[in-house]
Amino acid sequence: MRPIYPSVLALSLVSAHGLAQPLSFDLIAFVGQDAADIGNGVVYRFLIDADINDAGGVAWRAGLGGPGVDENNDGAHYVALLGAPSRLLARDNAQADGLPQGVRYQGLCYECSIGPIAGPRIASDGDAAFMNLLTGDGFAFGQTGVFTRSVGQTPRPLIVSGDDAFGLPDGLDIFSVEVPIVDRSGAIAVSVLARINNAQLPQGTAVYQGDAESLRYVAGAGDDAVGFDPGHIIWDVLPVGLTGEGAVTMRATVRDPDDPFSNEQAVYREVDGAIELAAATGEQAPAMDPGVVWRWFSVTPPNASGRIALLGDVEGDDIDFPENSGVIISDITGDYRKLAQAGDQVPGLPDGETYRQLFTPSLNDAAQYAFRATTEILGAQANDVIVSNILGEPRAVVVTGGQVGDVPVGEVFISIFDSSDINRRGQIAFSARTSRDPQGFGLFLAEPNGLTRPLIRKGDHIEIALRDFREVESFGGGLHGNPMLTDSGLLAIKIFFTDGTQGLFRARVNCRADLTGSSDPNAPDFGVPDGQIDAEDFFFFLDAFASFNFEVADLTASGDPGDPLYGALDGVLSADDFFFFLDRFAEGCP
Repeated sequence: MRPIYPSVLALSLVSAHGLAQPLSFDLIAFVGQDAADIGNGVVYRFLIDADINDAGGVAWRAGLGGPGVDENNDGAHYVALLGAPSRLLARDNAQADGLPQGVRYQGLCYECSIGPIAGPRIASDGDAAFMNLLTGDGFAFGQTGVFTRSVGQTPRPLIVSGDDAFGLPDGLDIFSVEVPIVDRSGAIAVSVLARINNAQLPQGTAVYQGDAESLRYVAGAGDDAVGFDPGHIIWDVLPVGLTGEGAVTMRATVRDPDDPFSNEQAVYREVDGAIELAAATGEQAPAMDPGVVWRWFSVTPPNASGRIALLGDVEGDDIDFPENSGVIISDITGDYRKLAQAGDQVPGLPDGETYRQLFTPSLNDAAQYAFRATTEILGAQANDVIVSNILGEPRAVVVTGGQVGDVPVGEVFISIFDSSDINRRGQIAFSARTSRDPQGFGLFLAEPNGLTRPLIRKGDHIEIALRDFREVESFGGGLHGNPMLTDSGLLAIKIFFTDGTQGLFRARVNCRADLTGSSDPNAPDFGVPDGQIDAEDFFFFLDAFASFNFEVADLTASGDPGDPLYGALDGVLSADDFFFFLDRFAEGCP
Protein backbone atom coordinates (compact mmCIF):
# COMPACT_ATOMS: atom_id res chain seq x y z
CA MET A 1 0.00 0.00 0.00
CA ARG A 2 1.10 3.60 -0.47
CA PRO A 3 2.70 5.28 2.55
CA ILE A 4 0.39 7.38 4.72
CA TYR A 5 2.27 10.11 6.53
CA PRO A 6 1.57 11.55 9.97
CA SER A 7 -0.45 14.71 10.05
CA VAL A 8 -0.90 17.36 12.70
CA LEU A 9 -4.12 18.43 10.99
CA ALA A 10 -7.42 17.38 12.51
CA LEU A 11 -8.96 14.47 10.64
CA SER A 12 -12.70 14.05 10.63
CA LEU A 13 -14.91 11.27 11.89
CA VAL A 14 -18.33 10.55 10.46
CA SER A 15 -20.69 8.20 12.27
CA ALA A 16 -22.62 5.42 10.61
CA HIS A 17 -25.63 7.77 10.82
CA GLY A 18 -23.75 10.38 8.77
CA LEU A 19 -23.61 12.81 11.71
CA ALA A 20 -20.40 14.69 12.43
CA GLN A 21 -19.05 13.87 15.87
CA PRO A 22 -17.25 16.33 18.21
CA LEU A 23 -14.09 14.24 18.03
CA SER A 24 -11.03 14.99 15.92
CA PHE A 25 -7.98 12.87 15.16
CA ASP A 26 -4.30 13.42 14.44
CA LEU A 27 -2.61 10.49 12.71
CA ILE A 28 0.55 9.46 14.57
CA ALA A 29 1.56 6.28 12.73
CA PHE A 30 0.02 3.81 10.30
CA VAL A 31 0.84 0.19 9.58
CA GLY A 32 2.76 0.04 6.30
CA GLN A 33 4.08 3.57 6.73
CA ASP A 34 7.86 4.12 6.73
CA ALA A 35 9.18 3.71 10.28
CA ALA A 36 10.57 7.04 11.49
CA ASP A 37 14.37 7.45 11.80
CA ILE A 38 15.15 4.02 10.33
CA GLY A 39 14.80 4.23 6.55
CA ASN A 40 15.87 1.54 4.04
CA GLY A 41 12.24 0.57 3.44
CA VAL A 42 11.56 -0.51 7.06
CA VAL A 43 7.88 0.00 7.92
CA TYR A 44 5.57 -0.22 10.91
CA ARG A 45 4.06 -3.71 11.20
CA PHE A 46 2.00 -3.15 14.36
CA LEU A 47 1.47 -0.40 16.96
CA ILE A 48 0.85 -1.02 20.67
CA ASP A 49 1.10 0.30 24.25
CA ALA A 50 0.45 3.98 23.58
CA ASP A 51 0.86 6.53 26.37
CA ILE A 52 -0.23 10.18 26.05
CA ASN A 53 0.34 13.34 28.09
CA ASP A 54 -1.87 16.40 28.62
CA ALA A 55 0.03 18.34 25.94
CA GLY A 56 -0.63 15.68 23.30
CA GLY A 57 2.76 13.96 23.32
CA VAL A 58 2.45 10.25 22.51
CA ALA A 59 4.92 7.42 23.20
CA TRP A 60 4.38 3.90 21.88
CA ARG A 61 5.92 0.58 20.92
CA ALA A 62 6.09 -0.58 17.31
CA GLY A 63 6.74 -3.83 15.50
CA LEU A 64 8.84 -3.46 12.37
CA GLY A 65 8.95 -5.19 9.01
CA GLY A 66 10.72 -4.85 5.68
CA PRO A 67 14.23 -5.26 4.29
CA GLY A 68 16.83 -6.39 6.81
CA VAL A 69 14.29 -6.91 9.60
CA ASP A 70 14.43 -10.22 11.48
CA GLU A 71 13.57 -11.56 14.92
CA ASN A 72 16.56 -9.75 16.41
CA ASN A 73 15.64 -6.20 15.39
CA ASP A 74 11.88 -6.13 14.81
CA GLY A 75 10.81 -3.91 17.73
CA ALA A 76 11.19 -0.22 18.59
CA HIS A 77 10.07 2.51 21.00
CA TYR A 78 8.88 5.87 19.62
CA VAL A 79 7.75 9.29 20.83
CA ALA A 80 5.85 12.02 18.96
CA LEU A 81 5.26 15.46 20.48
CA LEU A 82 2.33 17.57 19.30
CA GLY A 83 3.19 19.22 16.01
CA ALA A 84 6.52 17.40 15.70
CA PRO A 85 7.54 14.29 13.73
CA SER A 86 7.90 10.90 15.39
CA ARG A 87 11.31 10.13 16.85
CA LEU A 88 12.95 6.79 17.57
CA LEU A 89 13.80 6.13 21.23
CA ALA A 90 15.30 2.65 20.96
CA ARG A 91 15.41 -0.32 18.58
CA ASP A 92 16.07 -3.98 19.16
CA ASN A 93 19.71 -5.00 18.63
CA ALA A 94 20.90 -1.38 18.55
CA GLN A 95 23.70 -0.21 20.82
CA ALA A 96 22.24 0.62 24.25
CA ASP A 97 22.71 4.33 24.82
CA GLY A 98 25.25 5.25 27.49
CA LEU A 99 26.41 1.67 28.11
CA PRO A 100 29.67 -0.06 27.06
CA GLN A 101 30.14 -0.86 23.39
CA GLY A 102 28.48 -4.15 22.48
CA VAL A 103 25.64 -3.91 25.02
CA ARG A 104 22.43 -3.90 22.99
CA TYR A 105 18.73 -3.30 23.45
CA GLN A 106 16.62 -6.45 23.31
CA GLY A 107 13.04 -7.62 23.79
CA LEU A 108 10.94 -4.95 22.12
CA CYS A 109 9.20 -7.38 19.80
CA TYR A 110 5.53 -7.71 20.73
CA GLU A 111 5.44 -11.33 19.63
CA CYS A 112 8.52 -12.32 21.66
CA SER A 113 7.78 -13.95 25.00
CA ILE A 114 10.77 -12.20 26.58
CA GLY A 115 9.51 -8.73 25.64
CA PRO A 116 8.62 -6.03 28.17
CA ILE A 117 5.03 -5.77 29.34
CA ALA A 118 4.52 -2.17 28.24
CA GLY A 119 5.80 0.57 26.00
CA PRO A 120 7.52 3.84 26.95
CA ARG A 121 6.03 6.40 29.34
CA ILE A 122 5.82 10.14 28.65
CA ALA A 123 5.65 13.12 31.03
CA SER A 124 3.96 16.48 30.37
CA ASP A 125 7.24 18.11 29.34
CA GLY A 126 7.76 15.46 26.66
CA ASP A 127 10.49 13.58 28.51
CA ALA A 128 10.16 9.83 28.09
CA ALA A 129 11.26 6.78 30.08
CA PHE A 130 11.35 3.17 28.99
CA MET A 131 12.52 -0.25 30.15
CA ASN A 132 14.49 -2.62 27.94
CA LEU A 133 16.04 -6.03 28.21
CA LEU A 134 19.78 -5.85 27.63
CA THR A 135 22.21 -8.27 26.07
CA GLY A 136 25.98 -8.30 25.71
CA ASP A 137 29.08 -8.62 27.88
CA GLY A 138 28.20 -8.48 31.57
CA PHE A 139 24.45 -8.95 31.09
CA ALA A 140 22.68 -12.24 31.74
CA PHE A 141 19.35 -13.36 30.30
CA GLY A 142 16.49 -11.33 31.75
CA GLN A 143 18.56 -8.36 32.90
CA THR A 144 17.13 -4.94 32.17
CA GLY A 145 17.60 -1.21 32.39
CA VAL A 146 15.49 1.95 32.52
CA PHE A 147 16.47 4.74 30.16
CA THR A 148 15.27 8.35 30.01
CA ARG A 149 15.19 10.80 27.14
CA SER A 150 14.75 14.54 27.47
CA VAL A 151 13.30 16.39 24.49
CA GLY A 152 15.89 16.65 21.73
CA GLN A 153 18.48 14.56 23.55
CA THR A 154 19.80 11.01 23.29
CA PRO A 155 18.45 8.50 25.84
CA ARG A 156 20.63 7.88 28.87
CA PRO A 157 20.65 4.97 31.34
CA LEU A 158 19.00 5.86 34.65
CA ILE A 159 19.29 2.51 36.42
CA VAL A 160 20.43 -0.83 34.98
CA SER A 161 21.25 -4.38 35.99
CA GLY A 162 24.55 -4.52 37.82
CA ASP A 163 24.13 -1.16 39.55
CA ASP A 164 24.47 -1.04 43.33
CA ALA A 165 21.11 -1.64 45.01
CA PHE A 166 21.61 1.30 47.35
CA GLY A 167 19.36 1.38 50.38
CA LEU A 168 19.37 -2.42 50.61
CA PRO A 169 21.96 -4.41 52.59
CA ASP A 170 25.55 -4.13 51.37
CA GLY A 171 26.61 -6.52 48.63
CA LEU A 172 23.32 -6.56 46.75
CA ASP A 173 23.36 -5.55 43.10
CA ILE A 174 20.38 -4.91 40.88
CA PHE A 175 19.52 -7.95 38.79
CA SER A 176 16.52 -6.54 36.91
CA VAL A 177 14.48 -3.34 36.69
CA GLU A 178 10.72 -3.18 36.11
CA VAL A 179 8.76 -0.90 33.77
CA PRO A 180 8.90 2.64 35.23
CA ILE A 181 5.98 4.78 36.37
CA VAL A 182 6.10 8.40 35.16
CA ASP A 183 3.78 11.18 36.31
CA ARG A 184 2.96 14.43 34.57
CA SER A 185 5.61 16.36 36.54
CA GLY A 186 8.34 14.11 35.14
CA ALA A 187 8.87 12.22 38.40
CA ILE A 188 9.81 8.54 37.97
CA ALA A 189 9.26 5.55 40.24
CA VAL A 190 10.69 2.12 39.56
CA SER A 191 11.06 -1.17 41.39
CA VAL A 192 14.11 -3.42 41.15
CA LEU A 193 14.98 -7.02 41.96
CA ALA A 194 18.32 -7.35 43.74
CA ARG A 195 20.59 -10.39 44.08
CA ILE A 196 23.94 -11.15 45.60
CA ASN A 197 26.71 -12.54 43.41
CA ASN A 198 24.17 -13.25 40.66
CA ALA A 199 22.50 -15.91 42.82
CA GLN A 200 19.52 -17.71 41.35
CA LEU A 201 17.17 -16.77 44.20
CA PRO A 202 16.08 -13.15 44.69
CA GLN A 203 17.48 -11.46 47.76
CA GLY A 204 15.21 -8.43 47.87
CA THR A 205 13.25 -5.77 46.04
CA ALA A 206 13.33 -2.00 46.34
CA VAL A 207 11.45 1.06 45.10
CA TYR A 208 13.34 4.13 43.91
CA GLN A 209 11.96 7.53 42.96
CA GLY A 210 13.45 10.55 41.27
CA ASP A 211 13.65 12.20 37.87
CA ALA A 212 15.44 11.74 34.57
CA GLU A 213 18.81 12.43 36.22
CA SER A 214 18.87 10.58 39.54
CA LEU A 215 16.94 8.38 41.97
CA ARG A 216 16.49 8.13 45.72
CA TYR A 217 15.70 5.07 47.83
CA VAL A 218 12.11 4.93 49.10
CA ALA A 219 11.56 1.46 50.59
CA GLY A 220 12.79 -2.07 50.23
CA ALA A 221 13.08 -5.60 51.54
CA GLY A 222 14.25 -5.77 55.13
CA ASP A 223 12.85 -2.39 56.14
CA ASP A 224 10.71 -2.26 59.26
CA ALA A 225 7.07 -2.61 58.25
CA VAL A 226 5.58 0.67 59.47
CA GLY A 227 2.21 0.14 61.16
CA PHE A 228 2.84 -3.53 62.00
CA ASP A 229 3.97 -5.16 65.24
CA PRO A 230 7.72 -4.85 65.95
CA GLY A 231 9.77 -7.38 64.04
CA HIS A 232 7.63 -7.38 60.92
CA ILE A 233 9.57 -6.45 57.81
CA ILE A 234 8.86 -5.57 54.20
CA TRP A 235 9.50 -8.62 52.05
CA ASP A 236 8.52 -7.40 48.60
CA VAL A 237 7.53 -3.93 47.35
CA LEU A 238 6.53 -2.30 44.07
CA PRO A 239 5.20 1.17 43.16
CA VAL A 240 1.54 1.70 42.31
CA GLY A 241 1.63 5.36 41.32
CA LEU A 242 2.88 8.91 41.89
CA THR A 243 0.91 11.91 43.13
CA GLY A 244 2.08 14.40 40.51
CA GLU A 245 4.58 15.85 42.95
CA GLY A 246 6.77 12.78 43.26
CA ALA A 247 5.26 11.09 46.33
CA VAL A 248 4.98 7.31 45.82
CA THR A 249 2.18 4.90 46.69
CA MET A 250 3.43 1.31 46.99
CA ARG A 251 2.09 -2.19 47.43
CA ALA A 252 4.11 -4.43 49.75
CA THR A 253 4.25 -7.95 51.13
CA VAL A 254 4.99 -8.00 54.87
CA ARG A 255 6.33 -10.93 56.87
CA ASP A 256 7.09 -11.86 60.42
CA PRO A 257 10.65 -13.31 60.44
CA ASP A 258 9.56 -15.80 63.11
CA ASP A 259 6.79 -17.11 60.85
CA PRO A 260 8.09 -18.13 57.39
CA PHE A 261 4.52 -18.71 56.21
CA SER A 262 3.25 -15.20 57.03
CA ASN A 263 2.34 -13.23 53.94
CA GLU A 264 0.40 -10.07 54.69
CA GLN A 265 -0.36 -7.45 52.03
CA ALA A 266 -0.05 -3.73 52.68
CA VAL A 267 -0.36 -0.37 50.93
CA TYR A 268 2.16 2.31 51.83
CA ARG A 269 2.35 5.89 50.68
CA GLU A 270 4.63 8.84 51.21
CA VAL A 271 3.16 11.72 53.18
CA ASP A 272 5.42 14.73 53.79
CA GLY A 273 8.45 12.56 53.06
CA ALA A 274 7.55 9.78 55.52
CA ILE A 275 6.16 6.29 54.85
CA GLU A 276 2.59 5.81 56.07
CA LEU A 277 0.49 2.63 56.20
CA ALA A 278 -2.73 3.12 54.22
CA ALA A 279 -4.18 -0.41 54.43
CA ALA A 280 -3.21 -3.96 55.36
CA THR A 281 -4.84 -7.39 55.19
CA GLY A 282 -6.08 -8.45 58.58
CA GLU A 283 -6.34 -4.83 59.70
CA GLN A 284 -9.53 -2.88 60.34
CA ALA A 285 -11.13 -1.76 57.07
CA PRO A 286 -11.75 2.00 57.35
CA ALA A 287 -15.36 3.19 57.29
CA MET A 288 -16.57 -0.31 58.18
CA ASP A 289 -17.97 -1.65 61.46
CA PRO A 290 -15.40 -2.48 64.17
CA GLY A 291 -13.93 -5.95 63.64
CA VAL A 292 -14.42 -5.92 59.86
CA VAL A 293 -10.96 -6.41 58.34
CA TRP A 294 -9.41 -6.54 54.88
CA ARG A 295 -9.03 -10.00 53.36
CA TRP A 296 -7.46 -8.74 50.10
CA PHE A 297 -7.45 -5.52 48.11
CA SER A 298 -6.10 -3.67 45.10
CA VAL A 299 -5.26 0.03 45.11
CA THR A 300 -5.72 2.78 42.52
CA PRO A 301 -2.88 5.15 41.61
CA PRO A 302 -3.09 8.26 43.82
CA ASN A 303 -4.48 11.54 42.59
CA ALA A 304 -2.52 14.81 42.82
CA SER A 305 -3.29 15.22 46.54
CA GLY A 306 -2.29 11.63 47.34
CA ARG A 307 -5.81 10.27 47.77
CA ILE A 308 -6.40 6.63 46.86
CA ALA A 309 -9.25 4.18 46.45
CA LEU A 310 -9.17 0.52 47.45
CA LEU A 311 -11.17 -2.36 46.00
CA GLY A 312 -11.18 -5.61 47.94
CA ASP A 313 -12.88 -8.20 50.12
CA VAL A 314 -13.56 -7.89 53.84
CA GLU A 315 -14.37 -10.40 56.53
CA GLY A 316 -15.60 -10.30 60.10
CA ASP A 317 -18.65 -10.70 62.31
CA ASP A 318 -21.95 -10.52 60.42
CA ILE A 319 -20.13 -10.38 57.07
CA ASP A 320 -21.42 -13.19 54.89
CA PHE A 321 -21.26 -13.99 51.19
CA PRO A 322 -22.11 -12.17 48.98
CA GLU A 323 -21.58 -9.11 51.18
CA ASN A 324 -17.85 -9.80 51.35
CA SER A 325 -17.46 -10.15 47.59
CA GLY A 326 -16.48 -6.56 47.05
CA VAL A 327 -16.12 -3.20 48.75
CA ILE A 328 -14.70 0.11 47.54
CA ILE A 329 -13.23 2.42 50.17
CA SER A 330 -11.59 5.76 49.43
CA ASP A 331 -10.15 8.74 51.25
CA ILE A 332 -11.07 11.21 48.50
CA THR A 333 -12.09 13.86 51.05
CA GLY A 334 -9.27 13.29 53.53
CA ASP A 335 -11.28 10.82 55.59
CA TYR A 336 -12.00 7.25 54.56
CA ARG A 337 -15.49 6.52 53.36
CA LYS A 338 -17.19 3.48 51.88
CA LEU A 339 -18.21 4.16 48.31
CA ALA A 340 -19.92 0.85 47.59
CA GLN A 341 -20.24 -2.72 48.82
CA ALA A 342 -21.75 -5.83 47.26
CA GLY A 343 -25.31 -6.12 48.53
CA ASP A 344 -25.81 -2.35 48.95
CA GLN A 345 -28.55 -0.49 47.11
CA VAL A 346 -27.23 1.12 43.92
CA PRO A 347 -27.93 4.87 44.18
CA GLY A 348 -30.13 6.18 41.42
CA LEU A 349 -31.64 2.78 40.55
CA PRO A 350 -35.00 1.32 41.69
CA ASP A 351 -35.27 0.07 45.26
CA GLY A 352 -34.05 -3.49 45.58
CA GLU A 353 -31.43 -3.29 42.84
CA THR A 354 -28.13 -3.92 44.62
CA TYR A 355 -24.43 -4.23 43.78
CA ARG A 356 -23.42 -7.74 42.70
CA GLN A 357 -19.77 -7.25 41.63
CA LEU A 358 -17.52 -4.20 41.80
CA PHE A 359 -14.61 -3.27 39.56
CA THR A 360 -11.56 -1.07 40.09
CA PRO A 361 -12.48 2.62 40.44
CA SER A 362 -10.89 5.63 38.75
CA LEU A 363 -10.16 8.73 40.83
CA ASN A 364 -9.42 12.23 39.53
CA ASP A 365 -7.70 15.25 41.05
CA ALA A 366 -11.03 16.95 41.77
CA ALA A 367 -12.07 14.22 44.27
CA GLN A 368 -14.47 12.66 41.79
CA TYR A 369 -14.62 8.93 41.11
CA ALA A 370 -16.14 6.46 38.70
CA PHE A 371 -16.40 2.69 38.81
CA ARG A 372 -18.17 -0.05 36.94
CA ALA A 373 -20.38 -2.59 38.72
CA THR A 374 -22.88 -5.29 37.95
CA THR A 375 -26.20 -5.32 39.77
CA GLU A 376 -28.75 -7.88 40.85
CA ILE A 377 -32.44 -8.01 41.70
CA LEU A 378 -33.63 -10.77 44.04
CA GLY A 379 -30.39 -12.67 43.49
CA ALA A 380 -30.47 -12.58 39.67
CA GLN A 381 -27.95 -10.52 37.69
CA ALA A 382 -29.62 -7.42 36.30
CA ASN A 383 -27.52 -4.62 34.80
CA ASP A 384 -24.10 -3.14 34.14
CA VAL A 385 -23.67 0.35 35.59
CA ILE A 386 -21.11 3.11 36.00
CA VAL A 387 -21.47 4.88 39.34
CA SER A 388 -19.92 8.29 39.96
CA ASN A 389 -20.24 11.46 42.01
CA ILE A 390 -19.85 13.77 38.99
CA LEU A 391 -23.40 15.00 39.65
CA GLY A 392 -22.60 15.77 43.29
CA GLU A 393 -24.16 12.84 45.10
CA PRO A 394 -23.17 9.28 44.08
CA ARG A 395 -25.50 7.74 41.52
CA ALA A 396 -25.55 5.41 38.52
CA VAL A 397 -24.74 7.75 35.64
CA VAL A 398 -24.73 5.04 32.96
CA VAL A 399 -26.83 1.86 33.03
CA THR A 400 -27.70 -0.86 30.55
CA GLY A 401 -31.10 -0.07 29.12
CA GLY A 402 -30.35 3.63 29.38
CA GLN A 403 -30.59 5.98 26.41
CA VAL A 404 -27.40 6.53 24.41
CA GLY A 405 -26.90 10.31 24.51
CA ASP A 406 -27.90 12.41 21.53
CA VAL A 407 -28.12 9.62 18.94
CA PRO A 408 -31.45 8.41 17.53
CA VAL A 409 -34.09 7.74 20.15
CA GLY A 410 -34.46 4.08 21.01
CA GLU A 411 -30.78 3.14 21.08
CA VAL A 412 -29.79 1.87 24.51
CA PHE A 413 -26.73 0.38 26.19
CA ILE A 414 -26.76 -3.42 26.38
CA SER A 415 -23.37 -4.01 28.07
CA ILE A 416 -20.68 -1.84 29.65
CA PHE A 417 -17.03 -2.84 29.91
CA ASP A 418 -14.57 -2.32 32.73
CA SER A 419 -12.64 0.55 31.15
CA SER A 420 -14.13 3.65 32.75
CA ASP A 421 -11.61 6.47 33.17
CA ILE A 422 -12.43 9.87 34.71
CA ASN A 423 -10.50 13.06 33.98
CA ARG A 424 -10.22 16.29 35.94
CA ARG A 425 -13.28 17.82 34.23
CA GLY A 426 -15.42 14.91 35.41
CA GLN A 427 -15.72 13.34 31.96
CA ILE A 428 -15.85 9.53 32.05
CA ALA A 429 -14.66 7.47 29.07
CA PHE A 430 -15.95 3.92 28.84
CA SER A 431 -16.44 1.10 26.32
CA ALA A 432 -19.88 -0.35 25.71
CA ARG A 433 -22.14 -2.21 23.32
CA THR A 434 -25.51 -0.82 22.30
CA SER A 435 -28.68 -2.06 20.68
CA ARG A 436 -27.54 -0.50 17.38
CA ASP A 437 -24.92 -3.24 16.96
CA PRO A 438 -24.91 -5.90 19.69
CA GLN A 439 -21.77 -7.49 18.23
CA GLY A 440 -19.75 -4.29 17.89
CA PHE A 441 -18.64 -1.91 20.59
CA GLY A 442 -17.80 1.74 20.93
CA LEU A 443 -16.07 4.28 23.12
CA PHE A 444 -18.42 6.69 24.89
CA LEU A 445 -18.16 9.73 27.14
CA ALA A 446 -20.33 10.52 30.15
CA GLU A 447 -20.40 14.27 30.71
CA PRO A 448 -20.57 16.00 34.11
CA ASN A 449 -24.31 16.55 33.58
CA GLY A 450 -24.80 12.76 33.27
CA LEU A 451 -25.53 12.75 29.52
CA THR A 452 -23.55 10.38 27.32
CA ARG A 453 -22.22 10.75 23.79
CA PRO A 454 -20.42 8.36 21.46
CA LEU A 455 -16.79 9.09 20.63
CA ILE A 456 -15.96 6.31 18.18
CA ARG A 457 -17.79 3.14 17.22
CA LYS A 458 -17.66 0.22 14.85
CA GLY A 459 -19.02 1.40 11.54
CA ASP A 460 -17.77 4.99 11.85
CA HIS A 461 -15.61 6.34 9.02
CA ILE A 462 -12.38 8.24 9.62
CA GLU A 463 -10.73 10.42 6.99
CA ILE A 464 -7.10 9.40 7.52
CA ALA A 465 -5.91 11.48 4.57
CA LEU A 466 -7.61 13.85 2.17
CA ARG A 467 -10.78 12.06 0.88
CA ASP A 468 -9.38 8.72 2.14
CA PHE A 469 -12.07 7.35 4.47
CA ARG A 470 -11.69 4.04 6.32
CA GLU A 471 -14.41 2.16 8.19
CA VAL A 472 -13.75 1.40 11.87
CA GLU A 473 -13.79 -2.26 12.88
CA SER A 474 -12.50 -1.94 16.48
CA PHE A 475 -10.07 0.01 18.64
CA GLY A 476 -7.68 -0.28 21.59
CA GLY A 477 -4.01 0.48 22.06
CA GLY A 478 -3.51 2.05 25.49
CA LEU A 479 -1.04 0.87 28.13
CA HIS A 480 -3.69 -1.53 29.45
CA GLY A 481 -5.29 -2.28 26.13
CA ASN A 482 -7.78 0.60 26.34
CA PRO A 483 -7.47 4.26 25.34
CA MET A 484 -6.74 6.54 28.30
CA LEU A 485 -8.45 9.90 28.78
CA THR A 486 -6.18 12.77 29.85
CA ASP A 487 -7.24 15.70 32.00
CA SER A 488 -7.06 17.92 28.91
CA GLY A 489 -9.43 15.62 27.01
CA LEU A 490 -7.01 13.67 24.80
CA LEU A 491 -6.86 9.97 23.92
CA ALA A 492 -4.14 7.85 22.34
CA ILE A 493 -6.08 5.23 20.41
CA LYS A 494 -5.24 2.46 17.99
CA ILE A 495 -7.96 1.93 15.40
CA PHE A 496 -8.45 -1.23 13.34
CA PHE A 497 -10.22 -0.74 10.00
CA THR A 498 -12.36 -3.16 8.07
CA ASP A 499 -9.83 -3.29 5.20
CA GLY A 500 -7.24 -4.85 7.55
CA THR A 501 -5.21 -1.68 8.12
CA GLN A 502 -4.62 -0.03 11.47
CA GLY A 503 -3.29 3.26 12.76
CA LEU A 504 -2.34 5.06 15.96
CA PHE A 505 -4.14 8.37 16.51
CA ARG A 506 -4.24 11.25 18.94
CA ALA A 507 -7.93 11.97 19.49
CA ARG A 508 -9.42 15.17 20.94
CA VAL A 509 -12.61 14.74 22.93
CA ASN A 510 -13.29 18.50 23.10
CA CYS A 511 -12.22 21.73 21.50
CA ARG A 512 -10.07 23.35 24.18
CA ALA A 513 -12.17 26.55 24.11
CA ASP A 514 -15.51 24.71 23.99
CA LEU A 515 -16.47 24.87 27.67
CA THR A 516 -20.22 25.18 27.98
CA GLY A 517 -23.47 24.84 26.09
CA SER A 518 -25.31 27.40 28.19
CA SER A 519 -24.75 30.53 30.27
CA ASP A 520 -27.46 29.47 32.73
CA PRO A 521 -25.94 27.71 35.78
CA ASN A 522 -29.19 25.79 36.21
CA ALA A 523 -29.24 24.44 32.65
CA PRO A 524 -28.23 20.79 32.13
CA ASP A 525 -25.63 21.78 29.51
CA PHE A 526 -23.98 24.42 31.71
CA GLY A 527 -20.27 23.53 31.82
CA VAL A 528 -20.72 20.82 29.18
CA PRO A 529 -19.05 21.21 25.74
CA ASP A 530 -21.57 21.47 22.90
CA GLY A 531 -19.28 21.32 19.85
CA GLN A 532 -19.31 25.04 19.11
CA ILE A 533 -17.47 28.09 20.43
CA ASP A 534 -19.41 31.26 21.18
CA ALA A 535 -19.75 34.10 23.68
CA GLU A 536 -21.06 31.71 26.33
CA ASP A 537 -17.72 29.87 26.29
CA PHE A 538 -15.81 33.15 26.51
CA PHE A 539 -17.63 34.43 29.59
CA PHE A 540 -17.64 30.96 31.15
CA PHE A 541 -13.83 30.97 30.92
CA LEU A 542 -13.57 34.52 32.31
CA ASP A 543 -15.65 33.53 35.34
CA ALA A 544 -13.54 30.40 35.89
CA PHE A 545 -10.29 32.34 35.52
CA ALA A 546 -11.40 35.06 37.92
CA SER A 547 -12.58 32.53 40.52
CA PHE A 548 -9.39 30.40 40.27
CA ASN A 549 -11.30 27.41 38.96
CA PHE A 550 -8.31 25.29 37.96
CA GLU A 551 -10.47 22.48 36.58
CA VAL A 552 -11.64 24.83 33.81
CA ALA A 553 -9.09 27.62 33.44
CA ASP A 554 -5.79 25.75 33.81
CA LEU A 555 -5.02 25.14 30.14
CA THR A 556 -1.26 25.39 29.62
CA ALA A 557 2.08 25.38 31.42
CA SER A 558 3.74 27.56 28.79
CA GLY A 559 2.89 30.41 26.47
CA ASP A 560 5.33 29.28 23.79
CA PRO A 561 3.71 27.07 21.09
CA GLY A 562 7.12 25.49 20.49
CA ASP A 563 7.48 24.38 24.11
CA PRO A 564 6.57 20.71 24.84
CA LEU A 565 4.63 22.03 27.85
CA TYR A 566 2.37 24.15 25.64
CA GLY A 567 -1.12 22.82 26.30
CA ALA A 568 -0.08 20.79 29.39
CA LEU A 569 -1.75 21.36 32.76
CA ASP A 570 0.40 22.66 35.62
CA GLY A 571 -2.00 23.57 38.43
CA VAL A 572 -1.17 27.29 38.06
CA LEU A 573 -3.29 30.08 36.59
CA SER A 574 -1.43 32.81 34.73
CA ALA A 575 -1.58 35.05 31.68
CA ASP A 576 -0.39 32.05 29.65
CA ASP A 577 -3.70 30.30 30.34
CA PHE A 578 -5.67 33.40 29.37
CA PHE A 579 -3.91 33.90 26.04
CA PHE A 580 -3.95 30.14 25.32
CA PHE A 581 -7.74 30.28 25.63
CA LEU A 582 -7.94 33.32 23.36
CA ASP A 583 -5.91 31.50 20.70
CA ARG A 584 -8.14 28.42 20.89
CA PHE A 585 -11.25 30.63 20.87
CA ALA A 586 -10.03 32.35 17.71
CA GLU A 587 -9.32 28.99 16.03
CA GLY A 588 -12.84 27.68 16.61
CA CYS A 589 -13.76 24.01 16.55
CA PRO A 590 -12.33 21.77 13.79
